[in-house]
Amino acid sequence: MIKFTISGRLPSLNDYINVCRHNKYKAAAFKKQVDTQIITEIRKQRIGKAKTPVYIEFLWVEKDRRRDLDNIYSGKKYILDALQTAGVIPNDSQKYVVGLVDMIAFDKVNPRVEVTICSVDV
Repeated sequence: MIKFTISGRLPSLNDYINVCRHNKYKAAAFKKQVDTQIITEIRKQRIGKAKTPVYIEFLWVEKDRRRDLDNIYSGKKYILDALQTAGVIPNDSQKYVVGLVDMIAFDKVNPRVEVTICSVDV
């Protein structure tokens, strides 16, 4: 099992859509900036290579209940892409990632995403 934490809140799907509507190049830069933030967290916490296949649990710790769950959970895309880029998983296809589990919690002072990667014996 591998665990790591991403500080703060990730952008919602609505945030990304708004950037896309204005300029496709800014949208690509926006996604790259978020990916870089997550990859930095992964490297800082010295996360190694996972034994695949895996399922991944996401604990989304929000500061309040204002954002819709689907907008919060869309942050998985950033995390999965960053895990692949950082070499933690070879790919985010169903061959390597067999399940995703979402949970929500609240902390006004310390919003974050806690990610747990669990190997599956096949």
